[in-house]
Amino acid sequence: GNDLKIYHDGSNSYISDQGTGDLTVMSSQFVVNNAGNTENMIIATADGSVNLYHNGTQKFRTVSAGAEIKA
Repeated sequence: GNDLKIYHDGSNSYISDQGTGDLTVMSSQFVVNNAGNTENMIIATADGSVNLYHNGTQKFRTVSAGAEIKA
């Protein structure tokens, strides 16, 4: 149907969810890397931390007590 589309317009790639409800990604570990697959951008682990990276270096992560920010 037309509710979910994955496409490329010649310049950019898209995942478009135009239906009702949520767009849900199910995984024990969710990783977003840069286009060259040489640097992490986001790593989220089930029952664990969510880590955010800047230029391949971890800058933020969730922990059981809250969050940690790295300079």
